[in-house]
Amino acid sequence: EAPEFARSEKLRRVFAVLQDRGYLGGLLPDLVRNGGVRVFIGSENGPEEMHDVSLVLAPYGRMGRAMGVVGVLGPTRMAYARVIPIVDVTARMLSSALSS
Repeated sequence: EAPEFARSEKLRRVFAVLQDRGYLGGLLPDLVRNGGVRVFIGSENGPEEMHDVSLVLAPYGRMGRAMGVVGVLGPTRMAYARVIPIVDVTARMLSSALSS
């Protein structure tokens, strides 16, 4: 249903950026420091290959020391009002489970 993903080559380039881990790894320090959910829409994503997508990310683990990041990748017109709370709750649940 997302026309920006109709061309598989475009989607392959997005996944190549994510698989390289350099982009997400560069976001991690800021995500850990600030905590909570962060949203990167279109050109707010650094690599040009990511300009047609959005990322909704939140770290999980102990405060100030993330064990990982949970998130949603989607079109820039995704339902942010639904996605943001889901990412937030998921990160909190993972953090809670890890601290138990």
